[in-house]
Amino acid sequence: MMRPTRRATLVWLVAAPGVGGCAGGAPSVKTTALEFGIEADQEININTNGEPSPVVLRVYELKTKSAFEQASFFELLDGDSAKLGADLVAKREFEVKPGEKSSFKRDSPTDAKHIGVIAGFREIETAQWRAVIDIVPDRDNAFVIQVTALAVKITLTRASRSFGMF
Repeated sequence: MMRPTRRATLVWLVAAPGVGGCAGGAPSVKTTALEFGIEADQEININTNGEPSPVVLRVYELKTKSAFEQASFFELLDGDSAKLGADLVAKREFEVKPGEKSSFKRDSPTDAKHIGVIAGFREIETAQWRAVIDIVPDRDNAFVIQVTALAVKITLTRASRSFGMF
C-alpha cells in the first residue's frame, strides 16, 4: 500500500483551500435573458431595378426610449452613441437579406428597459424605419423582429420566468 509522502500531503493542504474558492468568484450581475427572431419578407427594400435588396438592421437595448424616439434616422445611423448617450446599453447590427430568418440570444443588464430597432430602407422618407418595445422586467423575453417591404416591427412573443436555456 502506498503511503503519501509528507511533501505530497503538504502540497495538498496548501492547494485544497484555493480550489474551493474558485467556484465562488465575484458576485454575479443580474441580467435579463433576451431571445430574438428576425424574419424578412421576400420583397423587402426594393431597389431601382425593382429587385429586393438587403436591409441594415440595428437592435438597441435602452435605459429610456425618449431620445431614441425623438432622433432622426440619420442621427441614429451616423451618431447613435452620441445621440443616445447614457441611455444606450448595447447594440447589434445585422444585414438582413430578403426572405432570411435568423435568431440570436443575449443576457442584457437589468437597467435595459426597452428594445429599439431601426432598418435602413432605400426609401427612408416613406418607410416605417423605427420600432420600440418595452422589456418585461423580471422575465425572460422573446421577441420577433419583422422586416416587410417598407416597415420594421417588433413584437413580444413570450415573457416567462425562465427559458431554461441560459
